[in-house]
Amino acid sequence: MEESLLDRKDLKNVAMSLYRERRKNMPRLPKCRADIHEALDAIDTTTNKSENFTLVNDQETGIIIFSCSVNLECLCSEMEDIFINGTFKYCPKFYYQLYSIHGCLNGNYIPLDFALLPSKTEECYLNMWNLLNASCQHKNLVLSPKTIHIDFEQAMHNAVRVIFPNADISCCRFHLGQSWWRRIQTIGLSTEYKQRSSEVGKLLNQFFGLAFLSPEEIEDCFIEDIMAVTPQNEKCLKFADYILENYVAADSKFPPQIWASPPDTEAKRTTNGPESFHSHFNSQFYACHPSIFIFMDVLQKIQKTTYIKIRSLSAIAPVRKNDRERIEFVSEQFVKYGREEITRLDFIKSVGYKFSALTNM
Repeated sequence: MEESLLDRKDLKNVAMSLYRERRKNMPRLPKCRADIHEALDAIDTTTNKSENFTLVNDQETGIIIFSCSVNLECLCSEMEDIFINGTFKYCPKFYYQLYSIHGCLNGNYIPLDFALLPSKTEECYLNMWNLLNASCQHKNLVLSPKTIHIDFEQAMHNAVRVIFPNADISCCRFHLGQSWWRRIQTIGLSTEYKQRSSEVGKLLNQFFGLAFLSPEEIEDCFIEDIMAVTPQNEKCLKFADYILENYVAADSKFPPQIWASPPDTEAKRTTNGPESFHSHFNSQFYACHPSIFIFMDVLQKIQKTTYIKIRSLSAIAPVRKNDRERIEFVSEQFVKYGREEITRLDFIKSVGYKFSALTNM
């Protein structure tokens, strides 16, 4: 064990030394956002296939989009489902977040566009989509996804509805679990939730099973099944009210149509390709908020892999054993529920444990 740890430490020291040497040859570090725009005009941002990877460098909106012709053609011509996701920690200094746009085909999640954004407002998201659409149109391409998979950020939902009025919005169960878990923590029920044998823990886990029902069943299940067994506990009632007002009611911000579906559409609802990508992406940096030069170097390396993935789109991606087993389990439980071998409450109890916030985090 000690030898293994020593080896890893030595490798990191070597990598850090190489990093410092490379920095000596880099241009002056930007001191404001305007400097970043200027730096991108000055440095080489071409890919290993000699494509310019700086698609948009718009100083007026402060938005920068990285992509290339091959990626855009894949996005517009091959992908009916696109996944968008943001990350903050390893976004370059002077920018608020990095948004990635992934396409998905045959279970293959491919990063095709990256946008550096100065904020998370609806206006900023509208500008991002408009700039991307304009770039596609300039290349005689039309971006018209059938389904857009996003998290539960209202500003992005609003922007997507404006730019793509005919597209369906779908929210994955990973982000649903994150949102509900944060509320559980805020209310002060995290300890009880982790104690799954407790009455409160059992109740809270049932909520996570709702995502596997059809949208039409959600309200009835919430009222007739869950509320019927909810203890008159102030914190539990507060959490139930939050779910009802934000996710169950017909006029809620995030109605069941965008987050609930039976297991037949399981794969895209539960696979978290973009989140896995961001985890890998973040691991490429030694410090938070890297310089634009280090950031650009990482993107160019990622693009090398993207070219390979695009050529392999026809191959069906394997499903991880853990994911496959969970998919099979929930499908089996759903069949039992359909045959009336178990009740609706029993169904959401069983799958709620398999797809709880703790198993998805």
